[in-house]
Amino acid sequence: MLVTFSLDRRKESNILKAYFQAVPKIVCGGHYISWNGTVTSPYYPSYYPPNIDCHWIIRAPLPGYRLLFKLLVIQVQEQSLGSSKCDRDWLEIDGVRYCKPVSEGNRVKEYGYSVAISFHSDELVTHRGFYIEFRVFSHTDPCPRQFKCSDRTCVPLNSKCDGWKDCTDGSDEVDCGCDPVETDCGNGKCRRHSRTCKGDDSCESDSHEEDSCLYKSCSQRAYKCLNGKCPIKLNPECDGIRDCADGSDEMNCVCGRNQVKKTRIVGGEDARSGKWPWQASLQLGTYGHICGASIISNRWLISAAHCFLDSDSIRYSTASDWTAYMGIRIINKNNYNHIAMRSIKRIIVHPHYDQYISDYDIALLEMEAPVFFNELVSLQRLYRK
Repeated sequence: MLVTFSLDRRKESNILKAYFQAVPKIVCGGHYISWNGTVTSPYYPSYYPPNIDCHWIIRAPLPGYRLLFKLLVIQVQEQSLGSSKCDRDWLEIDGVRYCKPVSEGNRVKEYGYSVAISFHSDELVTHRGFYIEFRVFSHTDPCPRQFKCSDRTCVPLNSKCDGWKDCTDGSDEVDCGCDPVETDCGNGKCRRHSRTCKGDDSCESDSHEEDSCLYKSCSQRAYKCLNGKCPIKLNPECDGIRDCADGSDEMNCVCGRNQVKKTRIVGGEDARSGKWPWQASLQLGTYGHICGASIISNRWLISAAHCFLDSDSIRYSTASDWTAYMGIRIINKNNYNHIAMRSIKRIIVHPHYDQYISDYDIALLEMEAPVFFNELVSLQRLYRK
């Protein structure tokens, strides 16, 4: 990279201050068969490199399905003055070239079973590039890989039988049955059981048996109540449910956290994809992940105010430098083809935030464009109402 700085001697205050960092080379293009995902220019939302050509083929997983594309961002070098076609940098989708911003009404387009995408840049000026989201649909199956409500709206599959009415008619919470560790009594009630209990298939009342079936033998990593018993449930502490007969699993809880310090996680397990769909990773340019955030609407995130305090060398308060990544399970994994990325448009720090005592440590972030909800990206349960 060649950097040239031209100084006007009539203004002695002109200075240049910049930072540079080597980043891995991105190989663009490829063939993807997926129900939904994203396609972006190399290094988006940073500037794409000059003199590149990328080619993608996107296909629906099954015949009979079609692709729906939404071109959220396109910022490339426009055509030459007087030219009627894109002759410098361009994005081509299914044979149609784009080299200028697209109006809101033309951003969403329907394509066939397979779509070809090409991206070209010349040796001159570069910009941020493009960002496309796509999903598969069918006129006979409007909710592929989603749950179809009785009112024909679609909600993520993991919303089915999660205890919350995500469908307006509540059809996602109908015919849910009992948990695997419970017995269906046939009268609308479920009874917890374990292999060590007698009469697992019985739903008759037996207080002594019911009490014994709530506990298991204590292992080294199991949580132990003050009465010496160990609940069957994993991680029973501070979940708002009294699992110990003496209530010791709900003691010393403030804001859902156990105040007793532990040296390790007990009974933990890896989260599966889509388990926490409201979580977002806030990343700053080449510095990577800095802070976390929660999705509270299709355009707003909530985070901590201290994440946006400027340092001597980094301006954390500049909204355009931030990018929110949603739908990822492993932060440092480089495969971003099936997640949602949004540039941050505005940061609103609480006006009463005090960095010395951490009062009002809260901030709102407005995303540049709305995000589409799916099984990997959705609202926190608190905000679904």
